[in-house]
Amino acid sequence: MKRTSIVLTILVTVLFITTATLTAQGTGQGGRPAGASAPQIPTSVQGNRSATAGSNKPASAGNRPETTGKPQSAGPKDAMGFENYGQYVAAKHVSENLNISLAALKTEMMGSNHLSLGAAIKKIRPDLSGQTIQAETKKANAAGKRAEAEAKKNSKTTS
Repeated sequence: MKRTSIVLTILVTVLFITTATLTAQGTGQGGRPAGASAPQIPTSVQGNRSATAGSNKPASAGNRPETTGKPQSAGPKDAMGFENYGQYVAAKHVSENLNISLAALKTEMMGSNHLSLGAAIKKIRPDLSGQTIQAETKKANAAGKRAEAEAKKNSKTTS
């Protein structure tokens, strides 16, 4: 009985020290820095996963996406319904910085109106000044171009 309590005490102590060490290093969330959230995977990418994803079995030919050898666009296949990955990143940037719904931006930009990013912002948030809209649009488009270039660079290195 005494041996069991000693072993249990040692295990609890080791667990406590390990947890405290990992938390102090900022890796208490599975290797991510403290405060970092889990990466967001667009539903368009999640939808392309086969039923055998995560298993060692190969996907059947019917479940494999068609590949022609040439990438159609960088990033996710349909970039969440936007024309390209860069446009999606730009809209996401504006959505986060100006508190505008990404779905609302997508509706204005990809719907029957086909508005530009700046025009969509102006329609959704008429309270913003033209100068603010122009500055945010410029930053968002630059972020989109960087993301598109990075995705193309990554697709070349993985091909």
